[in-house]
Amino acid sequence: MRKLLLLTLLLLMVGSTIWSQTPNKVSEEELNKFFKNYPYVLYKTKIFNAESEFAWPDGFKRMPDSKMTKYQAWVSRMPLWHSLKGVATLGQGLAFEADEISRCVMLPWRTSKFFDYVIPMQIQLEWLLKEQRADRWQILPKAGDTMSYARWLNSTPIYDSRMRLILKPSEVRMPDSLEYNRFFNLVADNSNYLSLETNSDSVSEADLRPGDMLIARTEIGTTGRVYVILTILQNDQGDKRYLIATGGNPPCDFYIPLFHDNQNDPWLTLDELKGLPPQEFSYKGFYRLRMPK
Repeated sequence: MRKLLLLTLLLLMVGSTIWSQTPNKVSEEELNKFFKNYPYVLYKTKIFNAESEFAWPDGFKRMPDSKMTKYQAWVSRMPLWHSLKGVATLGQGLAFEADEISRCVMLPWRTSKFFDYVIPMQIQLEWLLKEQRADRWQILPKAGDTMSYARWLNSTPIYDSRMRLILKPSEVRMPDSLEYNRFFNLVADNSNYLSLETNSDSVSEADLRPGDMLIARTEIGTTGRVYVILTILQNDQGDKRYLIATGGNPPCDFYIPLFHDNQNDPWLTLDELKGLPPQEFSYKGFYRLRMPK
């Protein structure tokens, strides 16, 4: 936890240095709306997102909000880091220099185990926290008891002889940000690629939306890759382009890889998206993490 706090402080210092030198090009009303939608954002002077950072292909527009849920529209506008930020790992320096990726996506480290299969769950939880619905969220672990924040606050996690999670009733603890991060650390500890898939529904290529995932894994699901769709563009002919981001192993920042040898052109066709997972992962498909009612 100490390493996690030091890394967060370092990222905050770096971000503050850059943003203080960046002129504010949007209205105060737009800024306030943006920060209300993404309360975890560390900078407070400018909006950095897909509109501000990337060149959009001719004739393409953002998928209209009428075709998305509120959550999907929220994912599609997630804040980015500036173009000078590389991909940080925990205690191991940079995984990628800034010029080796397209952009980092702004998402706080609530756990030191920030693997790519953990990131989609946290994105959903950040939305539910903003909507004050996080108490409804629950997730099945790779083995053992269903995890939820409400259950975490009155239990102690233990493991049986087969390493299945058991949430043993205990004294009730008061909810706060530290308890929430401890809970999410438990989620990260008890998840993998297969459990993420188990908590999701299969999605057809024609029905892809922001927040959906391309999951690739081995049969047992302990190794794999996860790519999260952030933004979808479309034109009048029905063609689509996809903006995706991923994490890593060891844990690292959520980031948009470098495509087309151009930091400002991250848009992928469906065929390019489907071609991302390494060949050794024979189980592949598109999935949507289940949202609580």
